[in-house]
Amino acid sequence: MLKILLIIIFIIGSIHNFYIAKENDVYISRKKILTTLLIIFGLVSFYLCYTLDNTILGYITVASAITYLISFTFTPGIGKDGVTIMMGSTTLIKNAKFNDIKNIKYKETDNEDFKVIINVFGNEYHQFYKNRDKNKVVELLKNVKRI
Repeated sequence: MLKILLIIIFIIGSIHNFYIAKENDVYISRKKILTTLLIIFGLVSFYLCYTLDNTILGYITVASAITYLISFTFTPGIGKDGVTIMMGSTTLIKNAKFNDIKNIKYKETDNEDFKVIINVFGNEYHQFYKNRDKNKVVELLKNVKRI
């Protein structure tokens, strides 16, 4: 019963995150270390499921958990109507409309990414985008006032 509840929670969370993010035109850059950690987590999870559980429901639980991790790790980004962010207190992503955003700042970094700092909902959120997407990001964020 617990596995079924976990599967339902993971699937609902994944559907929510992918639905919110489908409007994005630009997604955050994918860090290689994070992708590597997710792959290792997936392999370890499937191995543990194989050795400790070895049921179809167990494998479905692991697959839905991995999908949920991917859904909030790689789906934040910027669309025509707002910025999707992971709030930090929850793993569900939220779309911050441009009129809700108080401030946006850009910072260059030492590697191939650049940083966007978003002040919204009383908090500051940091997102990294590839330099090749910089013009598109700036164009999408032109409606936000910068202080």
